Amino acid sequence: GSFHSCNLGYGIDAMHQRRGLMTEALAAAIDAAFAPGANLHRIQAAVRPENARSIAVLQRLGFHDEGTARDYLYNGGQWRDHRIYARINPSFVPPPGW
Repeated sequence: GSFHSCNLGYGIDAMHQRRGLMTEALAAAIDAAFAPGANLHRIQAAVRPENARSIAVLQRLGFHDEGTARDYLYNGGQWRDHRIYARINPSFVPPPGW
């Protein structure tokens, strides 16, 4: 269809944080999503504004801040705002017949 996008969610156990593993894993996932087999146009991630480490990972991977989604997810007993980050595939090829 016309969507050719996905939402990205991720997490890692605390004992494995601060070793670059998440950045490495997400880079591989992005490569696969933008490869000709999947040919996605866009990857989007939502992150809580106070999660500076997650935001730093997304920025290192070339995601851009698109703004705040108010009351985006219900977490910890209340609705929470999230920042929306996205990365566009510069090599996206429109499928045949578009």
